[in-house]
Amino acid sequence: MVLLGLLVTKLLTHEWPLSAEDGVDRFLAAHRVGWANTATNALSTLANTFGAAAVALVAVVWARWRCASWREPLYLVFSVLLELAVFLVTTLLVHRPRPSVLELDTSPPTSSFPSGHTAAAVTLYGAVALILFMRTRRKSYWLLLLIPAAVGVARLYRGMHHPSDVAAGALLGALCVWAAWLSVLRTPDAADEIPAPRTAAGVASSSARQLGATVLIVNGTKADEAATAHLLDSLAAICAQAGRPAPRAVRTTPAEHGAGLAREAVAAGARLVVACGGDGTVSEVASALAGTDVALGIIPLGTGNLLAANLGIPTKPEEALAVLADGADQRMDVGRIDGHIDGQNSGRIFLGMAGAGLDSAMIEDAPEGLKRRAGWAAYAVAAARHLPDRIPAVTVHVDGRRTRHRDVSTLLVGNIGRLQAGLEPLPDATVDDGLLDLAVVAPHGPLGWLRVFAALRRARPGTANPVVYRARGRRISIRTRHPVPREADGEVLPAAARTEIEVWQAALTVRVPRPEAAERTRNAATGTREAERTAP
Repeated sequence: MVLLGLLVTKLLTHEWPLSAEDGVDRFLAAHRVGWANTATNALSTLANTFGAAAVALVAVVWARWRCASWREPLYLVFSVLLELAVFLVTTLLVHRPRPSVLELDTSPPTSSFPSGHTAAAVTLYGAVALILFMRTRRKSYWLLLLIPAAVGVARLYRGMHHPSDVAAGALLGALCVWAAWLSVLRTPDAADEIPAPRTAAGVASSSARQLGATVLIVNGTKADEAATAHLLDSLAAICAQAGRPAPRAVRTTPAEHGAGLAREAVAAGARLVVACGGDGTVSEVASALAGTDVALGIIPLGTGNLLAANLGIPTKPEEALAVLADGADQRMDVGRIDGHIDGQNSGRIFLGMAGAGLDSAMIEDAPEGLKRRAGWAAYAVAAARHLPDRIPAVTVHVDGRRTRHRDVSTLLVGNIGRLQAGLEPLPDATVDDGLLDLAVVAPHGPLGWLRVFAALRRARPGTANPVVYRARGRRISIRTRHPVPREADGEVLPAAARTEIEVWQAALTVRVPRPEAAERTRNAATGTREAERTAP
């Protein structure tokens, strides 16, 4: 930046377009009007030292609260401090007078080159826009850059800078945003790194670290070494045909359930990380991929496989492997549970459903042996034991709207709508609508459960029912008088009397079948459900 300033002030000052800059300043000064004076004064105040400091403080607090991480706030702070440091050094070494027009602001004791207001605005709003884009992949957030563009125009209008000063300020801000991203957001935390895992054949994976390679993370309780090797060989053949790097596989252990393995895969440059297991394994792996652009693949090997079923991913491993090669990437929402309770930041994410009451007790009590032999039907056996259980009183807040419920059997908060056996407790739920869906099941009377099953099997979007209360929102708070059992994506959570859930919009990229293939899978599933309903 110093070298650029010396070029502008020493060597290129009489060269076009720099030689025409004074004409721009004089033109703007000659056409000043009252409303524009007021508007540009507000923009200049927004980007001056005190205004920029206030905006930066708000942005840091917002990033810490919204992202539940210190990395984004640190990124904002580093961007601002880097911009300030470079700006001060440049103004000390580059001496350029203000334009020769009437100045509407008091000139600070710094060089006109570069525009500090413009640099600060680009840094602040550019960093916030980048965080929002990385979390949601919505390009509309880049419209925030219109604010620093307006600040730059205001500085020209008020006679405080030459056009090249504003351009240099914008360049400085952009470079600081980029440098901070490289230093803070792109680099994985050293504490997150784990020793290189071993492949299915037992060879250290460090020799297989390839940029862009696919990594299989296999639940060690669902597939032994032979099954893992078979999955790896099948995927390797698919990758070879497509000219892609050879994949590698790692297996979970009792001490490492998948999140650490996924972080190591991302650090090694993987662009697709595949969770081979049930919903719990998928959720573990996804917890390390959420907020990144690394795609999640799914090979269903679990008991329920609810997320895979709702996304149209085939249950047969061979067909699911084909989706990894021929599927499409889709952004999906993620639920966050207990992310901010009593000042703690110990929450976890879920992709499919989280619940309290009957469904949690059912998951906890389902015998492992029966699950291996009977699949999801084992949950029905466990559920029968807890049908009489009730939560006496529940208070629910959905985006601030409060409702109270009595004698509740179960509460479900979901990103997906369908369960096994054709049950649809959340018929409005979709994985990419920016909302979470709630169902409060309260069967009353001797025929209560019959009404519940009828309501769940005939559920239609937008319908209401006296035994199943439904709502949708971005934030859902559940309060009970006493701790109740809870679960998320089929994994038991500690019992609690308070549960806070929020949506993390478009946080995860997942590899799904292309629309035509997904439609065939849905039609097959619909046919199966209709056959179940009409069977004698």
